Amino acid sequence: MLSALAELLKTAPNSLYTPKDISKPVIKASVDNKYVESACNHMRRNNISVPTGNDVFYHIVGKKSKYPRMSDVYAQMDSMIKRSFIRAKRYMNLRAPLCIAIDYHNIPYYGKGDKELARWVTGCRNERGTNKCFKFITLCIVVKGRRFTMAAMPVSVFDNTPDLLDRLIRMARKYVRIKYAFLDRGFYSVDDIKKLIELGVGFVIPVIKHDAKKPDKDILQLMRRHYNDGIPRFKYTLGDKYNNVTFTVAVKKDDKDEDVVGFATNTKLRAETIGEWYRKRWGIETGYRVKEEFRARTCSVSAVARLLFNMLSFVMYNLWVLVNIALRFMVGRGRFLPNNRSYMTAYDLCKDMEDLIRDIH
Repeated sequence: MLSALAELLKTAPNSLYTPKDISKPVIKASVDNKYVESACNHMRRNNISVPTGNDVFYHIVGKKSKYPRMSDVYAQMDSMIKRSFIRAKRYMNLRAPLCIAIDYHNIPYYGKGDKELARWVTGCRNERGTNKCFKFITLCIVVKGRRFTMAAMPVSVFDNTPDLLDRLIRMARKYVRIKYAFLDRGFYSVDDIKKLIELGVGFVIPVIKHDAKKPDKDILQLMRRHYNDGIPRFKYTLGDKYNNVTFTVAVKKDDKDEDVVGFATNTKLRAETIGEWYRKRWGIETGYRVKEEFRARTCSVSAVARLLFNMLSFVMYNLWVLVNIALRFMVGRGRFLPNNRSYMTAYDLCKDMEDLIRDIH
């Protein structure tokens, strides 16, 4: 990881510090969930040869052509994400189709979002005191014990969801076979569902019960009627006469109340089975919480710096999953244990990374 990051943060031949020296505080800030400046100060107090925080940022966001661009950072971080998964394939059998989840991940932003960041800061629901965010769309495996982030992409104001879905799924299919894709209500739209059907992906998306534009065609009433008539699956057409898509709606009793809940799908699964399988999607939410522990903090208005720190948290998360997979292989003495136990916590990995950074020269 240190070597791969050092490839991005190049220095001049006569520089006092090497690219690895520049990379150390970036990784330190990531594992400590702190600012780069704080990581630099801590390491310098412990007689570790690293530059100041200002020097680190100079090599990340410098104006000269030799400093990394958005495309450079994304390509290198994406390569590191893929490499961690390829290494994991040595320890376990991944020939069987796997369940995946796709979701947007919003990282709150409190600045103005102008100039360089204008393209990357998007609006969102008010959260943690702001309605602006730096947004990613991610595709993750949601099988317990193998919850890798397969792909992660920053979302600009010019991106549209169907194109992002196309890119994500094509990237994932280079490495795994997809069994089912679980998505949340934000993907319940004509264009998104059309794209999933076009790609031949078996999908499950919760139905939005109330259509404000067509209250007379409220799908909730339709689901209730079919369920009471003993018809838990029926065909439904979403959209208007100019742009529409037809899919199956699977209906079941809502676990929280006596009402019904529906799932848009193109699979042949029963509604109760879909409800059980859809719970796997929460694996992506759990992954987001762990990734928060690996994210370096920053107040920088540089899109390059923010992309680097956020993508690095995905890399660190995959490393944590990879370490636990390798440990299950070692404990099993050459046989991959199918249990979901975490032999190393995220906290332990962070501590080990600190020791490793300190010992590397």
